[in-house]
Amino acid sequence: EVNDLLEYFNFAHKKDVFKSWYDGYQIGDKEIYCPWDVVSYLSALVAIPSVSPLPYWKNTGSLDLLKSIYAKSPDLYASDVAKLLNHEAIEKELDEGISFVDLATNNNPNYFWTLLFSAGYLTVTDDYVYGSTSRLIIPNRCVYDCFKEIKDWSFSKNNTSFVNTRNKLLQAIFEG
Repeated sequence: EVNDLLEYFNFAHKKDVFKSWYDGYQIGDKEIYCPWDVVSYLSALVAIPSVSPLPYWKNTGSLDLLKSIYAKSPDLYASDVAKLLNHEAIEKELDEGISFVDLATNNNPNYFWTLLFSAGYLTVTDDYVYGSTSRLIIPNRCVYDCFKEIKDWSFSKNNTSFVNTRNKLLQAIFEG
């Protein structure tokens, strides 16, 4: 369908750009593109054919919830986020029965990964099977930029947890 759209609007030469930025989701045996990104970028191209791709989907929401969960226990997530940013798969058991209350009150790291999967930040490399371990990856460049933003934020002055820890560590070093 995406290829047909690109041909219809005379942008077939942009097929690889659309694939790297907006494709990569796996649902059953079907690989799909993010429809919002495809329509948004195609609309932008029709208006200005030289426009570069943007992370449209990312701009429809906020990373605040993910950042707050990550900040509570960064040691539980940092190494796996690093693997994902290195284009490696991670293996997690997803729990589709979680609620926002569970996310706020429980430090089960699988809840964080389940949220990322359910919200489209991660996709499976094989068919998803409930109750089993899933191999998860970042689906495309658009979402990759979200992970980079979380990584950059986690070591910034905007992350009070990091600032407090950093300040305590520096104080301990100075005190010997």
